[in-house]
Amino acid sequence: MKQDITKLIAALPKSANIPAEAVPAWLSKTESIVKGINEMLEVYQSITGKQPPPNPANVINVPEKLSFSEARDIKKAEVSARRGTDIPPENTEFKELLAGILKTCRNAEAMGFGSNTLGEALMALPVTISQAREFIEKLYTTKYGA
Repeated sequence: MKQDITKLIAALPKSANIPAEAVPAWLSKTESIVKGINEMLEVYQSITGKQPPPNPANVINVPEKLSFSEARDIKKAEVSARRGTDIPPENTEFKELLAGILKTCRNAEAMGFGSNTLGEALMALPVTISQAREFIEKLYTTKYGA
């Protein structure tokens, strides 16, 4: 945090190097201001015993890139923590799909289609493909949105 005016002046471009008698008044005042600030910081640090913060250039840590699923799991955990709920289970969509298919098969067996082929059972259903599509679209939008 402590800066020396000579380092700052040395960093100026060569076109700014001018003879000492032509130095603007603000530049010479800047040197005394920087010295005064450095003295105030030293006194503050000696009184409080606090060390100056580290240079931000040395502190910046770039996190490694996460995969989509890892980032999603972290985000789910953050949202759950904000809501005060437990972390939801990993992914239950496939489990739900299998449970739905099993329930459908049990219902079809109960309706008397247990010995029929899947095609025969589908042909016997009293709904058209368009009706089935509309129903599934409505079900999808109510569960997952648009």
